Amino acid sequence: MDEALNNAMNNSLGRVFPLSGYKSNLIIKELLPKEEEKIKIFRSALILLKIWAKNNSIYGNQFGFLSGTSMLIMLTKIYLLYPNTCSVLVILDRFFLTFLTWNWPRPFLIGKIDDSLLHSWRIDTELFAREITFLNKQGIEEDWVDVDKKDKIYIKIETEKVKENEKENNERLKKHSKLIMPILTPAYPQQSSAFNVNYSTMKIIKQTIIEGIRQIRRQTSTNFNEGLKQWIKGVDFVDKYNHFVTIICVGIDKNIGEDFCNFVKNRIRVELVLSLEEYPKLEYSHISPNKSKKGKCEKRLIAGKKFKKFW
Repeated sequence: MDEALNNAMNNSLGRVFPLSGYKSNLIIKELLPKEEEKIKIFRSALILLKIWAKNNSIYGNQFGFLSGTSMLIMLTKIYLLYPNTCSVLVILDRFFLTFLTWNWPRPFLIGKIDDSLLHSWRIDTELFAREITFLNKQGIEEDWVDVDKKDKIYIKIETEKVKENEKENNERLKKHSKLIMPILTPAYPQQSSAFNVNYSTMKIIKQTIIEGIRQIRRQTSTNFNEGLKQWIKGVDFVDKYNHFVTIICVGIDKNIGEDFCNFVKNRIRVELVLSLEEYPKLEYSHISPNKSKKGKCEKRLIAGKKFKKFW
């Protein structure tokens, strides 16, 4: 597979990425502990991390948060650094501590990258992809029309104003277009499993992890089980903030509606940054990856619709 991919004439890279994910899992499996007790601790830690992240609304690659792949790679690296860890609590603590002290955006990876291979992960390639996502590179063309001099001046002023606004907006978006949190899959061609993380979601993840490690370190042997339950339970999304925006996607046709709403779902992560966060007093926006149990959609908004989703 590596040989075929390294052929510059091969255009099937997109079809090979799923195989790369499978190959990465095989590599990680070989690196994991073989002793039954150690592998049990590793699996328990991974499961607890996923549940904790979901319950704290920071799990979901589609919305720019942690994914199962990112957690698996990081946890594997931590096991390789501390192979004698014999406690779930200790490995969780080291996971959080490693995340908070890692020199982001230094790439987090298992093994090394062979730069001689054609499709190896490269910083400039990832930066280019992020700039396409967040920065407007097209500019604005002046549309001169055959009108009198006064109207030409008005059009010129309006065009300059739009250009200035675009410039200010691009300055704001630069922080999102930079390298944020590259966590690389081990198999060639490497992928950044945390590519969707942006400046805002990284801030949310860090804040949540800081609180998570504080809670873990407050656990004592006397109330360990109860404390762990509270830690896993997390905080309901609607209890985190005072102000909310509901995004509703509805359709009269279920088949078309589902496709369109999936398109909307894929765009939410970027559109929140491009549009909602343009408001200067808004520090960041946080999409809930999970449907909150307390969330309700007004009936008048979905009456007569056969398909509906809301976030």
